[in-house]
Amino acid sequence: MAGTAEQRWTGRHKRLFQLIASRPGWTRQQLAEATGWSGAAVWQVSKDLIEAGFVAAEGQGPSRGGRRPTLLTLAGDKYLLAVVRVHGNRLLEARWLTANGRLLQGLPAQISRWEEGSDLVACLAELVQAGMRRLPADLTPVGVALILPGLVDRGGRLLFSSPLGLKDFPVSRALGDRLGLPVVAGNDVDLAALAESRWGKGRDARRLIYLWVDQGIGVGLVFDGRLYLGSHTSAGELGHFTVDPSGALCRCGNRGCLGVTASEPGLIGQASRLIWVDQQNELRRLTGGDLNRLSLQQVARAVGAGDPLARQMVDQALDHLGLALANLVNLLGPDLILVSGSVYEMDPRLVMGRLQAAVTNHSLPVFREAVRLEAAALGEEGRFMGGVALFREVACAALWAKVTGGSARETDLRSGATREGATEWTSTRGMAKAGGWTDPAAGGDW
Repeated sequence: MAGTAEQRWTGRHKRLFQLIASRPGWTRQQLAEATGWSGAAVWQVSKDLIEAGFVAAEGQGPSRGGRRPTLLTLAGDKYLLAVVRVHGNRLLEARWLTANGRLLQGLPAQISRWEEGSDLVACLAELVQAGMRRLPADLTPVGVALILPGLVDRGGRLLFSSPLGLKDFPVSRALGDRLGLPVVAGNDVDLAALAESRWGKGRDARRLIYLWVDQGIGVGLVFDGRLYLGSHTSAGELGHFTVDPSGALCRCGNRGCLGVTASEPGLIGQASRLIWVDQQNELRRLTGGDLNRLSLQQVARAVGAGDPLARQMVDQALDHLGLALANLVNLLGPDLILVSGSVYEMDPRLVMGRLQAAVTNHSLPVFREAVRLEAAALGEEGRFMGGVALFREVACAALWAKVTGGSARETDLRSGATREGATEWTSTRGMAKAGGWTDPAAGGDW
C-alpha cells in the first residue's frame, strides 16, 4: 500500500476501504449494494484505491449472467500485524502477518513464556518489540492482535480465563498503551471460526459453527459473515453444556460438563482409570501401565485393536458431543459445521462418523438436510489469520490512517449514501438484489 500526496481522500474512500478490509473478496456490485451508492461512484472510488496501492484484484467471482466480476481485497505486504497467541500453558507464540492475512516469510515464530507471578503485559510487549527489531526496514508494524484462551469482551478485556488464572483484565488497552499501537483481542476458537469464514471452507456459509475439541471444547459462531459474541462477550462455551448433572466435577464448579468427558484431558482421565479396571486390556499393554505414556494416539490404537472398554469410553464421549451438536443444529439452523482439534485428529473417520450419526438421528429433518459436517481447513494457522481478520474489522480506521499517512482530509462517512448502517453488513448472502450495474469499461458483471 502506498498512497500519493496529491490524492484528496474523502469519506467515501475511507468507507469503501473499511468495507473491503472487513473481509476479502468483494465485487463492486456488492459494494454498491452495501453502500447504496451508484455503480459509477463505486467504480471511481475503487479505482482511486487501486491506483494508490491500497486495494487489489484477487481473482474473479461467479457470474450473474454476464462476465465474471473482479474480486477486490486489501493490497500489498508492507503493513504488518503482530499476532500473539497466549496458550493455556502460559506459552507465548508470536507471528507476523501481512494485513491481507499472509504469514511473513523468512521470519520464524517467536516463542516465549509468561512465568507465574510476572507481568503478562510486559512479557507480551517485550515479545512484540523483539519482533519489531527484526523486521526489514521497508515493513511497517500497524498493530497487534491477541489470541486468548478465555472469555473476551468486545473491547479486548479478558473477562475470565481459567487456564491463565486471570479475571477482568484489560489486556488490550494495557498493551496498546505500552506499545503505542492499536491492539485487539479475541477468544482463540472465535478467531479460528472467523478465519474459516474469511479464507477457509466457511466463505460461502451463512451460518457457520466451528467446533473445537481439544484441551477444552468450544464453538465459534459466524452468522451472516459476523462473529456472534452474545450480549457482551464470547459465546459458544459448548464444553460447559451439562450432560450428567451427577457427573464428575468440572473446574468451572458445575458437575457433568461435556468437557469433563469429551475433551482431550477428559478422555485421558477416563483412559487412565480403565488401565486398572482390566489388567489385560490393550491400553495397559500399550503403556506398560505407565500413565505418563498415555496419549490420545494410544487410545485410538486401543480402539482400533478392538479393546471393548476403550471403544465404549470413546463412543460414549463422542455420543455426548454429538447430542450437544445436534441440539445446536436444531437451535441455530447452520448450513456448515467445521470440526477441528486433537480429539478429531485422534481418529478423524471415527469422530466424524459418530458426530454425523448424532446429527442425523437427533436433529429435525429440515435442519439436518441443510447442514454439512466437514473438517476445518486452516488448522492452527487459522487462529493467527483470525487475529488479522479481527484487527481489520475492529481497527480498520487505524489501518486507514496508517496507509494514508494519518493526515487525510475526510468528509462525512455517509456522504452520498442512501442506507444508514451499511458498514454493519459483511455477508454476500441474504442481500437485497440491487442488480443492473455493469462495468463501465468492459460491460457485464463487475
